[in-house]
Amino acid sequence: MAAAFGINKTLTCFPQPEVITQSFSDCELKQATISAIFPGNLRVSLIRVAEPENSAVTGQPRWPSQAGTTLSSVWLDGVEQFYCQAKGCTGQNQSQAISSVASETKWGTYNWTCSSLQCYCIPGTTMCNDNGPFPLSSLIASITGSLSLPCDYADPSNETATHACAFKGEVLQKFLGDAGLPLQNCRSGSCMAQGTLDSFWANEAATAGAAGHKSSD
Repeated sequence: MAAAFGINKTLTCFPQPEVITQSFSDCELKQATISAIFPGNLRVSLIRVAEPENSAVTGQPRWPSQAGTTLSSVWLDGVEQFYCQAKGCTGQNQSQAISSVASETKWGTYNWTCSSLQCYCIPGTTMCNDNGPFPLSSLIASITGSLSLPCDYADPSNETATHACAFKGEVLQKFLGDAGLPLQNCRSGSCMAQGTLDSFWANEAATAGAAGHKSSD
């Protein structure tokens, strides 16, 4: 899409975790130990960017996003506690599902991985209060390395369907196990020009066709 000319500019909602240009997600954080220490409404928000949206096509306001990045935030009762930034991010489908419920995994699973992750405390918040009963400042600052954000696809026939994700990294999995931070009842989506979506599916089909032809040689 070198130019906007000829592109279908009709805005389209894409309610799936797959990142075409950029994707926004909101999830419930369901982890027994963390919920016991910090009771309340725990949520995680995710902004994943494959490439900044072309505002000339969508008509949406510009914002300073960067390609191949992720911004995630952990919230407790509506107050942001800490956030993480990651770069070197790309996505692809994977065979291993997140949910253990078969009916929620039949649509497939998408994994967004990043090569570099760093998390930061917000001073004075419940989780980052060094004078509180369970200060996590040092632990949160130590969350570095790679990041994996696998998400099951939502039921495409149900506009209100939610899906499961996980927030995985070396430090988190060391303390919490292989499942990392389990994220449930997620809603993901993005708005983009219909032409952008059409081009993406055409490229996907061409790539799949080329791979199938190569494997048959």
